[in-house]
Amino acid sequence: MKECDLLESLWTCFIFGMSRFTPLKGQGLLFAVLFVLGYVADPFRDLFEATFRELNARSNSVDPSQPTHIELNQRLPLGAVGDAILAKSPQYLIVGVPKAGTSVLYFGLCGVHPNITCASFVKEPFYLTGIDAQALVAHVNATAIASFHRRYIERCFNVSLLRPSVITSEASTSYFHSPLAADVIDLLLNKDLKLIVSFREPVSRAYSWYQHQLRKGDAPPTFRDAVEAEVHIVVDCAGSQLHNALNEQGSVDEIDSIVQCIDRAKERHYQSTGRRFKNYVFDSLYVGRYLAWKKRFGDRLHVVLYDEIRDDPQSAIDAAVRFLGLPDVTWNTDSIRVTRHEFQQGSRYEELPEDDEVAGALKELFAPYNRLLAMHLGRDIPWVKDL
Repeated sequence: MKECDLLESLWTCFIFGMSRFTPLKGQGLLFAVLFVLGYVADPFRDLFEATFRELNARSNSVDPSQPTHIELNQRLPLGAVGDAILAKSPQYLIVGVPKAGTSVLYFGLCGVHPNITCASFVKEPFYLTGIDAQALVAHVNATAIASFHRRYIERCFNVSLLRPSVITSEASTSYFHSPLAADVIDLLLNKDLKLIVSFREPVSRAYSWYQHQLRKGDAPPTFRDAVEAEVHIVVDCAGSQLHNALNEQGSVDEIDSIVQCIDRAKERHYQSTGRRFKNYVFDSLYVGRYLAWKKRFGDRLHVVLYDEIRDDPQSAIDAAVRFLGLPDVTWNTDSIRVTRHEFQQGSRYEELPEDDEVAGALKELFAPYNRLLAMHLGRDIPWVKDL
């Protein structure tokens, strides 16, 4: 999070601090005070940065359309920012996947590089998979596109931080597995927009996501119960098509047909039960969605591996900076410490034991999809064996 531009008032800084964490009441006031102090005095900036990250972690459920955000932006009319800046915002998106180090990438990039700002009110607004996005894709026209983009910026970004010298993003992890989000990005947003996705070993990602849901009280008592229905659907949809995809060196059509079959099964389940799957297994199948995004966006898509973020976050973020076309940045001790802290905060769940029966079955299920992913990425993946 960067300090306000010199031309902005301390009052705007204070209003932003309050609006950013209004649901947290007294904590929002603390943030607002630190925001102003960080603007006028260097010694307070470290404390401000730490407080920002802590409160942001607690406020990810904040509704991006709440009036306080819009009121803030109304104090600084969008027209005052400049049409060229608005039209190109955001300049990149981190599109997924859940529990794969996206927080480290998001906060690491805007916390380390002077030309990147965390202008998004929350890390994950999920706006491009929301009701507005659904309505827009159903009725695409020039007026609707302009109106949608304006609402997206107004509701999800602090426009006071948008300037010619910086770029910004958000990191809604649902986007990668959402055809709707891909449609919106492809059809409606900045054609120079760049995309980053992070992949994690599928079993550990699924188990981490399960623990996340369990902690919220929204998961079955056992991991086996959580994944069983999804496993059956994957097996049923694969059939001979998976075998053919492997034999044909990763046939895109065969892989896509499996993805489409899974999507249809998910929709049937929702129509009959009124409940969505939690996607423990489905969101750990990367290759089908990767091929769809790659076909649409080509070199505008950058893949990061969770292992790289875990083992050397500095190098992973440096690679992302180069992908974004920005100059290299000199890291300092504080930047490295904060980045590692973000990783530790996001990795607080236990790993599934290697000898766990469910883990073994899932590894077998994921193995051919992992091999196909490595084949299409054209690179080694630490958790893909026997290529």
